Amino acid sequence: MKRLTLFAICILVIAALTTLVSYDMFVDVMTRMALLWAMGLGWMSLGYVIARRLRRLDIVDTMWGGAFVVMIVGGLLLQSGRIEEFDVQLLVTVMVVLWGARLMWHIGRRFARSSRQDARYTELTNDWKDALGLRAFVSIFVLQSFLALMIAIPVIHIVLSENQSFTIWTAIGFAVWLFGLIVEIIADHQLRVFMQSPKNKGKLLTTGLRAWSRNPSYFGEMCVWWGLAVMALGTQHGWVGLIGALTITYLLMYVTGVPLAEKNAATKPGWKEYAERTSRLVPLPPRN
Repeated sequence: MKRLTLFAICILVIAALTTLVSYDMFVDVMTRMALLWAMGLGWMSLGYVIARRLRRLDIVDTMWGGAFVVMIVGGLLLQSGRIEEFDVQLLVTVMVVLWGARLMWHIGRRFARSSRQDARYTELTNDWKDALGLRAFVSIFVLQSFLALMIAIPVIHIVLSENQSFTIWTAIGFAVWLFGLIVEIIADHQLRVFMQSPKNKGKLLTTGLRAWSRNPSYFGEMCVWWGLAVMALGTQHGWVGLIGALTITYLLMYVTGVPLAEKNAATKPGWKEYAERTSRLVPLPPRN
């Protein structure tokens, strides 16, 4: 499944580039994409400056949601329509701003409460000569700005398209997005409340949404971006939005999300029994 997802992303990217060339839109679209990436990179570069000042690379997690907000608002300003009209472009922009701002607020609070860098980044940079040097900037901040651009493709496609109108895809996609956002908010809130109690230190949260899924926050985030990809299907060549949905799915399932979360959870008492009875991602009734 991992290789199949990566293969699908590659095929869609090739198909998208071929389509741009065949419609003589390659230069125009790539120029706009480059401008949006520059905006996202500028935002992440600010994060790098803060990281050097605080000597904490994990500030990048707080900056992550803001990169989407910066690029999508920038995309709305670059589009050809009238911004003051409430259309699909404005709707998806508001949706991404709400999602990104909430994510920044949630992770930012966690960052502010912690006095030390997230162990993931310490482990990553252990063998680097300069943990806060150029390699960190390129490997963490520049890379994440590019991944954000890839994930945001369905929304970028919508806001840069002309003559958008509401369709059944808009309604379905919005419903999926809203469901995912609600799941993500509830899961994050439940974990935060659980972690705030000193008696739960070193324990697993196995109640609430986590009685049905070991990673409900990541499930919710995937739904958010699949919802936006579905909304893009209501536009011409909207299938390109699947690139973003598949990219976030690949990253969360096989790279940064679920694998790292479960690696950490596996060190806690009761993990084996919990993992055997609880779905890895999609919320399902616990197995007996």
